[in-house]
Amino acid sequence: VILEIRMLKAQDIVAALAVRLLPQVWTYHGLSNLTGISVSQCHSSCKRLREIGLLHDGVMNSWQVPSAQLTEFLVHGLRYVFPAQVGESTRGIPTAHSAPFVAEAFVVDAGAPALVWPTIDGEVRGNRLKPLHDCQLRCIAKSGSDRIYRALVCIDLLRVGQARERAWATTILESLLSDAKPS
Repeated sequence: VILEIRMLKAQDIVAALAVRLLPQVWTYHGLSNLTGISVSQCHSSCKRLREIGLLHDGVMNSWQVPSAQLTEFLVHGLRYVFPAQVGESTRGIPTAHSAPFVAEAFVVDAGAPALVWPTIDGEVRGNRLKPLHDCQLRCIAKSGSDRIYRALVCIDLLRVGQARERAWATTILESLLSDAKPS
């Protein structure tokens, strides 16, 4: 018997968030268009998500991402599977404690550098925080939804934040994921 172990990829998390937070009847082509991941990679992502129980087929060919299971994985496992990688100063999109909605909730040390996802279109200068996957930048730009941006920022807080920030991010993430209406 050959045991095949499939490793979850970072693009799988972005795909799961898109399906959960932007409820519609998804197709591989539609998911590919949103994320910029090829259709074949979207198919592979969905296959891996199904294998670990983070994607189910719903009624009328809709895809369902269970909120509780996704939240559990993001809160308790993600930072170990996809650890944060902080780098040099660059321009980008603010994330973690530098995102505007997070900065409203916490007092950030004035000397602390901003954390950004690197992009030439970014308006903020800060230390580079490697995104889970490059497709997330396209996804937040194309979706027109602030929900995916907020979820990805909370994920970064779970990866780089202190205990209080991680607890806050968990609450926000639970709210975002549970409020999403399945298709």
